[in-house]
Amino acid sequence: SFMSAFSIQKAIDHFDTEQMKKWCSRLYNKSGIFKYIYPFLNEMPVGADGAKQTYPQIYGLKGSLKAHRNYFIQRRYDLKQVEYGYVSTLGAQFYQSTASLDKAYTLKPMQYRLTIPYRVQLSTSNGVQADSGVVDADVLHSLQLTRAFGENDPLKIIGAAKVKELVWHEDAFAIGFNFGLLTSLVKLDMSVEKASGYRNGSFMASTNGMLLLEEVNIRNNRLARNGDNGNVATLDLSWQGRLKKLDVRGTGLTRVKLATGAPVVQLCLPDTIEELFLEYLTKLSDSGLILEGINNVRGYRYTNCPGIDGFAMLERLHQARLNGSGKLERFVLEIDREDDGTLLKKYYDYGTYTQTGAVDDRHSGLRGKLTLTKYLADEELEKYAARYPELTIKQPPYTMIEFDDSVADDANVSNLDNKTGYKFGNTYKMSGHVNAILSKRHRVLAKVTRMPTSRKVEIAGQQVEVNNPDGEMTYFPLHDESSNFYADAEDMNDCTVAKLDGSEGDWMMYEPFYWSKGINDYLNNKKYACYSSYPEDEMPP
Repeated sequence: SFMSAFSIQKAIDHFDTEQMKKWCSRLYNKSGIFKYIYPFLNEMPVGADGAKQTYPQIYGLKGSLKAHRNYFIQRRYDLKQVEYGYVSTLGAQFYQSTASLDKAYTLKPMQYRLTIPYRVQLSTSNGVQADSGVVDADVLHSLQLTRAFGENDPLKIIGAAKVKELVWHEDAFAIGFNFGLLTSLVKLDMSVEKASGYRNGSFMASTNGMLLLEEVNIRNNRLARNGDNGNVATLDLSWQGRLKKLDVRGTGLTRVKLATGAPVVQLCLPDTIEELFLEYLTKLSDSGLILEGINNVRGYRYTNCPGIDGFAMLERLHQARLNGSGKLERFVLEIDREDDGTLLKKYYDYGTYTQTGAVDDRHSGLRGKLTLTKYLADEELEKYAARYPELTIKQPPYTMIEFDDSVADDANVSNLDNKTGYKFGNTYKMSGHVNAILSKRHRVLAKVTRMPTSRKVEIAGQQVEVNNPDGEMTYFPLHDESSNFYADAEDMNDCTVAKLDGSEGDWMMYEPFYWSKGINDYLNNKKYACYSSYPEDEMPP
């Protein structure tokens, strides 16, 4: 072919190397100044009337003379390649299926739209079988093979690199349909009303080059897969970062991979889908997510899709499993909610995924923050914390105790946290924040080790001397089982004997920091006491 005798690289080398070497770089720099810099700084005659103006600097982005020449050469070669049917760089190859050939089936017309005025051909190893001639851009054209061709006879779409829209309602293909050279493709519609029955395991090959793809409709077409030579029902579109619409209903796919952050506004998935991953699809809304069914979903991941209620979807999948129709096994969902602990129990037995995407059945998938409205016992909280390692579980902000003044009995105390006491007809038991506060209280020996300074303050017209908060007291806790020993070991037999004669300090109670608030419900004869063991920076509002 002419390409082997005078390739694109040979043509470029002739100008860029052989010709340009005959002139010094200073002349090229001078040429660039006159062509690309001088017109921006000085008014130049423009148009037939001779009016003068400076050129907008945006035209400086068009590049150098060398870049223009390379583009021109590439463009001319493209047209010649199409004219002569040279397909090593411009042919998208596919095969007609054996089943359709046995029935003398003729492929349906292929419709296409071009980026520039160009020429498209359908050819076989025996030459061109259908030729569009040079046709206009941005117009939907049609091209058809008029008969069936031999088995294993490769069919080619010549001029594929300039096709920006391909509409072909056909699925009678075999082996791999090579999309690698459809690099300008923006819209792909290969949907069919129902499967033809002529497909012989065809799949989409070399899809990584279709970086401009925005719309894909391949509904009911079993061509819609590109994982492991079509042996796995997976469609990987993780390279298509501009994808906006995808319809793969009726395709039998079990997994669809999308590019992180893709501006998807419509996503239609089949009822065979097993992995429902909704991650960083910031443009997708609930109305744009269309699912034929969720009963086969085994894995669910949701991250940063503000238009989708990720928790509601998890509840649907969980309910389907409870009904016996669903198969959910693991999930990932970040939450920030209040709950009484029901969620922790409900999703305890599910698995999750690691940060790298590996299956992890030792932990469950709730992440983020869960604020409890009911205080959990420490051992129960530890169990849930181990199962949900990426979930921050916050106990309720305070424990509330109720006193019923209408009851003339000292036992009129009720713990609203654990529902014990007078109001609930059982024995009152401490719990929650009260337990946490009391667990931090200890008997101590303490003494003043630095006296505070003082200052004069006027109170009620009188000068009064008050201490400044710069004094210091040193203390050491006594053992909880016996105040005769310091708490310097767990086993009391290993503890140091304390001196209780005052030589090492006075016997005192260490009172930890806690928040408290009292409420007097005068009309209902009730009083309430609220306690929180949280530190100062986390006190209830």
